[in-house]
This record gives sequence, C-alpha cells and structure tokens, in this order.
Amino acid sequence: MNLAEFLTEPPPDSDSKNYEVLLQNWIKANKVCRSTILSTLSNELYAVYSQHKLAYEIWAQLKKKYIIEDAGAQ
Repeated sequence: MNLAEFLTEPPPDSDSKNYEVLLQNWIKANKVCRSTILSTLSNELYAVYSQHKLAYEIWAQLKKKYIIEDAGAQ
C-alpha cells in the first residue's frame, strides 16, 4: 500500500466505484499515517496536532507551519 497518497487525499467519495473497499483501505491507511506522524512529534506539538483525526489534515497543517517558518528564516 502506497501511504503517501493518504497524506494528501481526503476520504473517498461515497459515489466512488468500490466505495466500501476504498473506504476500508483509507481508514486503515489513515490510522497508520496518523499514528506515525504523531509518534514523531514533541509533546508540545503532539498536544496541538493530536486533536486532528485525519492524517491529511495533520500533514497539511505541519506543511503549512514549516513552509511559513522556512520562508521567515530566509
């Protein structure tokens, strides 16, 4: 399973072909991605980002945070 796509994609649309299979795969991948991301964060960041239930939301917020910090450092 290619987990990278689950960092940027929301859950499948209910109109999707094979929706149930896609949803079950997405749920499993979301759990893996979310727990992996959260396990790498400091306690302070964990407290902020653990409130998000979707890995792609956490990823987007972290990406935004560090792009802004990086731009400010240049």
